[in-house]
Amino acid sequence: MSNKDQTDNLFSDGDSLFDNGDSLFSDDDPLFDDDPLLLAENDKDEPLETITGTWKILVADDDEDVHVVTQMALTGFTYQNKALKLLHAYSAEEARQILHNHPDIVFILLDVVMESRDAGLGLVKYVRQELNNPFARIILRTGQPGYAPERTVIEQYEIDDYKLKTELTADKLFTAIITGLRTYNTLITLESLRHNLETEVSARTEELTETNKKLQTEINERKQAEVKTLTSLKQIERAKKEWEATVDSLTEFVCLLDDQLRVVRANQTLERWDLGETIDIKGKKLHRIFHPDCTDPTCYLETFPRQVWTTLDETQSAKIEVEDSQLKRHFHLQIRPVNNHATLIIRDITERKKTEQELTEHRNHLEKLVQERTTQLKELLATLEERVQKRTQALETSAAISRQLTAILDISELLEYVVNRIQTEFNFYHVHLYVIETETNELVMFEGSGEVGRKLKKEDHRLQMGQGIVGQVASIGKFRVINDVNQSNQFFRNPLLPDTNSELAIPLRKGEQVLGVLDVQSEQIDRFIPADISLLHSIANQTAIAIDNARLLAERQATIAKLQEVDRAKSQFITVMSHELRTPLNAINGFSELLLLGLSGELPESAKEDIQLIHESGEHLLALINDILDISQIESGQVQLTPQSLDVQELIDEVLASTKLHIKEKPIKIEVIISDSLRPIWADHTRLKQVLLNLVGNAIKFTEKGVITIQVSLEENVRSTVNNKVYFSIKDTGIGIPANKVELIFQSFQQVDMSDSRRYGGTGLGLKICQQLVELHGGKIGVKSSEGVGSEFWFTVPVVPN
Repeated sequence: MSNKDQTDNLFSDGDSLFDNGDSLFSDDDPLFDDDPLLLAENDKDEPLETITGTWKILVADDDEDVHVVTQMALTGFTYQNKALKLLHAYSAEEARQILHNHPDIVFILLDVVMESRDAGLGLVKYVRQELNNPFARIILRTGQPGYAPERTVIEQYEIDDYKLKTELTADKLFTAIITGLRTYNTLITLESLRHNLETEVSARTEELTETNKKLQTEINERKQAEVKTLTSLKQIERAKKEWEATVDSLTEFVCLLDDQLRVVRANQTLERWDLGETIDIKGKKLHRIFHPDCTDPTCYLETFPRQVWTTLDETQSAKIEVEDSQLKRHFHLQIRPVNNHATLIIRDITERKKTEQELTEHRNHLEKLVQERTTQLKELLATLEERVQKRTQALETSAAISRQLTAILDISELLEYVVNRIQTEFNFYHVHLYVIETETNELVMFEGSGEVGRKLKKEDHRLQMGQGIVGQVASIGKFRVINDVNQSNQFFRNPLLPDTNSELAIPLRKGEQVLGVLDVQSEQIDRFIPADISLLHSIANQTAIAIDNARLLAERQATIAKLQEVDRAKSQFITVMSHELRTPLNAINGFSELLLLGLSGELPESAKEDIQLIHESGEHLLALINDILDISQIESGQVQLTPQSLDVQELIDEVLASTKLHIKEKPIKIEVIISDSLRPIWADHTRLKQVLLNLVGNAIKFTEKGVITIQVSLEENVRSTVNNKVYFSIKDTGIGIPANKVELIFQSFQQVDMSDSRRYGGTGLGLKICQQLVELHGGKIGVKSSEGVGSEFWFTVPVVPN
């Protein structure tokens, strides 16, 4: 095939882009009458600079043979005197990189299945969507059409052809290349023409815009100018309607004035103001519209626009606010020149002015109130400072009295301090403190301030219940205040206090009980104010508590002395009785044991049983005596521990050896778990062994069968990283303890079963002794139990100190 055949003209006579019937701009377009064509006659469909040189074709296929065959088939190929340049990609990823580096690729021969089944289809989307390249021609050729059916691919992907590799022969490939290049060239040419056309249209538009301005003064010279003018008029008319609709919706009056200040056009606001209809005001002067009965043409509507109009240009405006006395309104006027006219905007600001006036009046009223209030506050502050100073002094006095009430234990010294401090600090005339004597039910003046107080106390001054103000307060239990005793017939003046003019009596109450009365007298009339009464109430209440505490302390000290004497007698009695009881009891136990051993001869079987019962009862009685003696010695402080370093394993072994006989008749297994990290403990060997024997013995006694677990470890301490306690646990599978009995088991002489028919014996002292011995070691003891499941007794003792 010759180059001429290969380079068929893109625009043949039959395929001309612009034939006579499809001209882009037809002759009957009124906008371009009598104008030259936008495209010159000698314009040719020449390729743009971007497509000169060689034609770049990308072959994307993972089959090497396809590249070789394609290279051979296209060797020597030229189109429009340009040779082909083949770019080879063996994967979609490699093809992406080539497309990125060569944006002027015009043709792509693309395989579907490469590194993935749809790698080729993904490359199509990359070209069309990410690179936004609609010009490059894409022929999809595949050897596995099952992965990419032709109908589906054509519908969903922007490709230009779909070929099977078997049908893409050399001729078919040649045809496809020629067709693709023609199409590419056509698209590029069309894009260039579109671009040129837009440029030409833009330039032409600018030219026509300039021409239209000149044609405004030559309306009859050209038809096109008439059309433009008509269009402009339509636009102006449309803008005018829009403007009128907009302006008519305003609350302001907007009008256009001529140079004689006559209204040319106005919105309909005057109708809403009830000042006339818009159609009737055209051609009238403003002051005639607003003031039809006014004979003075020099009103503000005439003078203001005329004065400022001559001094303004179109970039300026003038404003003024006026009060229209005839219409009883306030207006805001703004005027701006527009060519030979002026735009005037009148806003009714009557409501705003009213609001401003009201706000001004309100502000003035507030300022006056603030000034008055400030004056009052200054006066009040001066008074308040004085009152605060006095109140502070009073509170300090009350606090000082309160501290002394808790510090002074002697009741006489205490009450003497109270009356003197109240009289001195508050500058009262006199202060009495009466206490009710239980035996006589009389009010005895226990303490009084000053020389008068000492004299009345020496005379053993007394009042009967109900006598005078003090007697009445003691009877009813409520305070009484008389701020002018000269006006009261209930006041009885004491000859030693002739200057009393006001009196306050407050009961000393402990709950509902009245212990006495605090009586305060002053030389001033109206001396006692509510603050004084409240403060003295507080002092009276504290004094009553102090009096009661002093009485209770005296009674308690007497009781303690008696109890200590009783306790000493009890301890002495228990010690003596224990010694006296154990001496014959040891003899009974010893002789009964000798008899049982047959050292005094063989005994009948019935006698052995009786002697065995005597021996067991004696041992039980001896244990009871020992427990009582231990309790007595611990409570009296006679037990002194001798702590030493003890090995836990050795101690446990001793306890288990002592309890072997107790479990030989029961199906019980004892397990011992001792932590490997355990340190030696610091405890009294005898007393700690006594605790373990008691707890392990109880576990054996109350467990018929099962397992007893003895576990020893370091106590977990969540508040410290140093564990200085050892945790002992004795856990059994016995009868357990009811929930309502757990709190009782560490009390003396208490057992879970206290009935006469109880199954398990015991004194009820063992756990109490264990608790006291553990606490003497500085540890704690407790129990966890569920009835019918078992119990776990635990306690802690210290490790050997570093």
